[in-house]
Amino acid sequence: MENRRFQSREISHVNKAFEANVDEITIDQINASVDEKKELDKENDERIFEDEEETSTPNCFSKFVMKVQRLTKEFLKSNKRLIKIVLALIITIAYLCYFGYAMYYELGSEESIRLLWMTCVVVVFVIGWGIYRFWKEPIDIFTDECSERLGKHSEKLSWLIGIIIYSFWIVFVIIDVAIVSKEPYNLVSACGIVVFIFLSYVFSKYPSRVKWRPVLWGLALQGIFAIFILRWERGFNAFHWMGKRTSEFLEHTDAGSKFVFGDNYADHLFAFKLIPVIVFFCAITSILFHIGVMQVVIKAIAKVLQLAMGTTAGESLNAAANIFIGQTEAPLVIKPLLPNMTKSELHAVMSGGFATIAGTVLAAYIGFGVPANHLISASIMSAPAALAISKLMYPETKKSKTRVEDLKEALGKGDANNIIDAASKGATASIALIANIVVNLIAFIAILKFFNSALTWFGRRAGVTEEDITFQFICSYLFYPIAILMGVKPEDSRVVASLIGTKTFINEFVAYQEMTPYIKNLNTYNNLTSQFNTTMEKNGKDIILYFQGGNATLPGGLLAPRSIVIATYALCGFANVGSMGVMIGAMKVLVPSRQKVFSELVVRALVAGTIACFLTACIAGLLFDEKRVYGVRIKDAEIEERIEMDDIAGKAKNGRASANESNESDGEREEREIFRRRSSRKMSVKKLKRRKSGFEYQDDEPNNAFVRIIEISQTKLMMFYLKNKQTIFLAVPNFMEKVLILAVIYCSWLIFVLRDIIRSKEYYNLISGAGILFFVLISYIFSYNPVKVNWRPVLWGIALQAIFAVLILRTSAGYKTIEWIAGKIQAFIDNTNAGSKFVFGDLYYNHLIAFKVMPVIVFFSTCISILYYLGILQIGIKAVAYVMQKTMGTTTGESLTAAANIFIGQTEVPLIIKPLLEHMTRSELHSVMTGGFATIAGSVMGAYITFGVPANHLLSASVMSAPAALAISKLFYPETLKSKTKADSADNIMSKGDSKNVLEAASRGALDSITMVATIIVNLIAFTALLQLINNILSWFGERIGMVPPEYESITFQFLCSYLFYPVVVMMGVIPSDARKVASLIGVKTFLNEFIAYKNLESYIKNVDLYSNITTQFANQSMSGPPIYYQGQDLIVTTTDQTNVTLVGGLLQNRSIVISTYALCGFSNVASIGCSLAVMQNLAPKRTRAFTKIVVRAMIAGNIACFLTACVAGLYFISYKFSTDILSK
Repeated sequence: MENRRFQSREISHVNKAFEANVDEITIDQINASVDEKKELDKENDERIFEDEEETSTPNCFSKFVMKVQRLTKEFLKSNKRLIKIVLALIITIAYLCYFGYAMYYELGSEESIRLLWMTCVVVVFVIGWGIYRFWKEPIDIFTDECSERLGKHSEKLSWLIGIIIYSFWIVFVIIDVAIVSKEPYNLVSACGIVVFIFLSYVFSKYPSRVKWRPVLWGLALQGIFAIFILRWERGFNAFHWMGKRTSEFLEHTDAGSKFVFGDNYADHLFAFKLIPVIVFFCAITSILFHIGVMQVVIKAIAKVLQLAMGTTAGESLNAAANIFIGQTEAPLVIKPLLPNMTKSELHAVMSGGFATIAGTVLAAYIGFGVPANHLISASIMSAPAALAISKLMYPETKKSKTRVEDLKEALGKGDANNIIDAASKGATASIALIANIVVNLIAFIAILKFFNSALTWFGRRAGVTEEDITFQFICSYLFYPIAILMGVKPEDSRVVASLIGTKTFINEFVAYQEMTPYIKNLNTYNNLTSQFNTTMEKNGKDIILYFQGGNATLPGGLLAPRSIVIATYALCGFANVGSMGVMIGAMKVLVPSRQKVFSELVVRALVAGTIACFLTACIAGLLFDEKRVYGVRIKDAEIEERIEMDDIAGKAKNGRASANESNESDGEREEREIFRRRSSRKMSVKKLKRRKSGFEYQDDEPNNAFVRIIEISQTKLMMFYLKNKQTIFLAVPNFMEKVLILAVIYCSWLIFVLRDIIRSKEYYNLISGAGILFFVLISYIFSYNPVKVNWRPVLWGIALQAIFAVLILRTSAGYKTIEWIAGKIQAFIDNTNAGSKFVFGDLYYNHLIAFKVMPVIVFFSTCISILYYLGILQIGIKAVAYVMQKTMGTTTGESLTAAANIFIGQTEVPLIIKPLLEHMTRSELHSVMTGGFATIAGSVMGAYITFGVPANHLLSASVMSAPAALAISKLFYPETLKSKTKADSADNIMSKGDSKNVLEAASRGALDSITMVATIIVNLIAFTALLQLINNILSWFGERIGMVPPEYESITFQFLCSYLFYPVVVMMGVIPSDARKVASLIGVKTFLNEFIAYKNLESYIKNVDLYSNITTQFANQSMSGPPIYYQGQDLIVTTTDQTNVTLVGGLLQNRSIVISTYALCGFSNVASIGCSLAVMQNLAPKRTRAFTKIVVRAMIAGNIACFLTACVAGLYFISYKFSTDILSK
C-alpha cells in the first residue's frame, strides 16, 4: 500500500509536467522535477520488496518475545536521559571510591600526585562542560557580543598588544644575554631573524602590498612560545615532561615490533623499530580524529592564529592542521575552500606544508634520539612562522572569499564506525606513507652514495685527498652563511650546513639520520665525563676519548648542544626539492582546475617554508641556554634516580619473599609438600580400548543397562527406517519428508550424544550441549523479528554441523582423513620456507611472523588463485552451496557466499555475487555479511597453522562455521520479504576468472596478497602496541590501589576480558579452571583480531607440548611425574636434570585448546566492521543505508556462530592423548 502511494506521487508529478504549457516550463522547473524524482527514487530504494511480503503465523512464545522487545525499547527510549544520569552517577561514585582508596594507599608519591592532578583536570573540565551545557545560550550571546566589540577595534588592539610584546621581548633578550645566560652567540641569532625577514621582503612578489600585522604577530607568537618552553622553568619542565611521556608512549610500539619481527627486531633498527612507530602513531592520530579531540585542538589553534595575525579561516585552519598531520593531508581539511582561495592564500597553504612535519614522522625522528621536547616545540612554532613568511613573500592583493563560519564545517569526524575501526584505518593508511618513506630513502641514499663516489673520484684526480669532495662537503660551504646567521658556532657551522643541504636537496629523514651519530656522541661524552677524568685526541674527524680503564671513539666528532638544538629546529620541515612534486600532486587531485596556479607558486612556497624553518631555528638560538635547553643534567639525574629506584624495588621484593617464607608455618609447608607429591605422582591406569564404528573409549563394554537399552533402541529404529523408508515417504508430501529426515537426524544425534557421554565419561560435553541451546535461545530473543523466524535453515544448519562433526571428529575414517589432509597441508606450507629463505636469507626464522608466517599467506593466495583458474575451487563451492540450498532452503546468493567463505575471505566473497547485491533483501545481505564474520580466509589459515594451532580442527572449524553462520543469521535477522534471487543459477554467477594461463593466475594471486599482507602487518603492529598501551594504563591505575604482582594479578585488558566473557566460555564447555584464560583469548579476538588471539594461544600449545615432553622423560626413566608449582599465572616445572622450566601463562587443558580453536576461527571482530562495510558499499553503493543498519548485528551473529561451532566441537570432545589432567586435580 505504501509503495503504491509512492508510485502515485511520482506519476502525478510527471503528469503535471506534461499537462502544463510547454512554453511556460523553465529550466529551473525541469531541474526541480529531476531532483524531486531522484529523492523519490532514493526514498523508494529500501521499499523495493514491500509488495511481496511473506506472511507467517506467530506462536505464543514469539509473541511474548516481541512484547518484551517492544517494552524494552519503549523503556529505553522514554527513560534515555534518566539512564544516562544513573550510569554517570554509578561511574562517578565508583571512581570516587577508587580515588579515595588510592590516596589513602600511597598519598605523597609521585604517581599519586599525577593521579590527583589528572582527577582535578577532569573535574574542572566536566564542571565547565556542565556549566556551558546548562547556560549555553547566554554564554554564546556573551561571547558573540565580546567578539563583535573586539572586532571593531581588533586592528588597533592587535598593534597595541604587539608593541607591548615586542618591548618585553627586546628587554628580555638584552637582560638575558648581558646578565642571565651570557651567551653572546644569541645576538647572532637575533641578527639572523632580521636578515631572513629582510631577504623575504626583498624577494617578495608585491613588496608594496605587504601587510605587516601577520608578519609581526607571527614572530611575536613564536617569541612568546619560545620563551615559555625554552626560558621559563615551569614551561621548560612541562615540555620536557611532555617529551619524556611522548618517548615512553612511542615505546609501546616495541611490543608490536617484537610480535611481528621477533625478539631480534632491534638488530634492524630503522626497518623494524622506527618504521613501526609511524604505524602506531597513524593509528593513534586516527583515533583522536574519530573521538573529536584533534578537531578541537586544531580549531582552537586556528582561532588564535586568525584573531592574532588576521589571517583567513582557510589559512589559519591549514596552518594549525599542519602541526599534527602532513602536507598532503592538511589541505583535505579545507578542501571545500580551495577552489575559491586567492593565490596568496594558496601560497600560505603550501608554505605551511613545507615548513612543518607530520606528527606521524615526528615519532620516527624521536626514535633517532632527537630531543622530543624540541621537536614538539619546533612543530608548533613553525606554524605561525610559515604564515608570517608566506604573507611577506606573497602578500594578499585581493579580498578573500572564505568565511569565519567555514571553521565550524571544515573538520568532520571521519568515516570510521568505532574506535577500533578508526585505529585499523589509521594503520592501513600508513602503508602508503611507509612505502613512500622506505623506497625514497633507499633511492636517495643510494643516489647520494653514487654522487659522493663520483665527486670523490673527480677530486682525487685533481689531487684533493685531505678531505674528499662529497655532496655534504659542497653543502657545508653553500649553506655555511645560513648556519652562521642562525647562531651556530663557526667550528660546527660546516657540519650543520651539510645537514641543511641534505635536508633541502634530499629530505629531512636522511638529515635527521645523519645527525643521530652526533647526538649519540654527545650523550656518550656527557656520560663518560661525568664519571671519569677524560682526555681527548682527534683522529681525522673522529674523537678518541680516553678514560680510566679504556677508551671510546666518537665517529664524526662532536657537535655542541647549541648546534644540535638549532639544527633540530632548522631541519623540522618538509621543505625539500622532492616535496614539490608531492605537493603539486596532492593539490592537483583536490582542485584539478587550478593546476597551473600550483605550479606557479610551488617554488616560492618551498623557499618560504625553508626560511620559516630557519627563522624558527634563529628564535631557538636567540633564547638558548645550555643548562636548560639540552637537559643533560636532568638526564643524569634521571639515570641515577632510576638506578636507585631499581635497587629499592629489588630489596623490597627480596624482603617480601623472605618474609613469606619465614611466616609460613610447619603445617603449611607440610601441606604444600603433600600437594607437590600428589601433583607429581604419575597416574598409572590400565586402559582397555575398544574400537567400534570409529570411536575410541577408555573403558570396557559398559554394564550400564540404560546404555544397552539406548543401543538396542537406536539399532531397531535405524533398521525399521531403512526397511520401511520407501513406504513411509510415498505416503507423505516432499516437505514432510524433509521434516521427518530432520527429526530422525536430531533423535539419532540425541541418542548418540547421550550414549557417547556415558561411555566416554566426558560430562563437560553436556555443558557444551546446553551451550548450543543457550546460544540459539539468545539469538532468538534478540532476533530482529522473532515472529517471522523460519526454523528450517536454523535446524538444518545445526544438523549439518552435527553430521559434519560426527564424520570428521568421531569416526575413524573421518578423523584419519582430516588428519591426513592437515598433515599434507602442513607439508605443503613447509614449501614456503624455500621462498622465504631465498628472499630473506638464512635468518628468516628469527623473524617468525614477518618472514615465515606472512610468506605462507602469499603462497596460499597463489595456490587459491590457481585453483580458481582451473575451476576446481568453483566446483567445491558449488557443491557445498547446493547441499546448503537443498537442505536449509536458503537462496542461491546466501548459499554461494556461505560456501565460498570456507575458502576465501570476507572482502573477496561478495565479488562472487556482485550482480545479486542490488536486489537482495536485508535478510540476505545480513546472511552474506554474517558468513564473512563467522569464517576465516583459506590464505590466513595457513598462517595460523604455523602457530601450532591444530590443522585438523582449523579445517573442520572453517567448514562447520558455514552452515552455522546461515543458521544464526536467519535466526538473528529472519526473512520477511520474498527473495528475487532464488531462480538465479550458480553457474551464471561464478566465472573462471580473466587469467590467460596458470602462470598468470599464480602471479595475480601473489600480487593480490601484497595488500592483505601489508594490511595484516600494520594492523598487528598497531593493535599490539595499542594493547600494550591499554595494559600499561590499566596496570598503572591498578598499582595505585596496591594491585601489584605477584601478590595480586595486574589489571590488564586480558584481565577484564577474562571476566567479561567468562559466562560465554563456560557455556561452551570449557573447564572452569581454564575459563578465564580462554575468555581473555576471545576478548582479544573480538575487540582486536583473531591473529593476535591465535598467537597468544600458541604459547599455551607450546607449553602443553613442552610439559608432555618433560613427563615423557620422567616416564622413560621410570620416575614419578615432574614436580610443579605456580608462581602467579606461570607454572614452574622441574625437569629430570633438576632444572626449572617456566611455562609462561601456565597450561590449558586439551579440551580448552580445542574449543578455543573453534571459537576463535572467524573474522568477527570490531575492526572487521569497517572492512565489511567498505567492500559492500563499493559493490552496491545504493544499499549503503541497509549495510550500515545490519553490519553490527551481522558481526554479533558471526560471533555467536563461532561460539556455536565451538559448542558442537565441545559436545564431541574425548581426551585421546592428553597428559595434563593431573593439573586439574
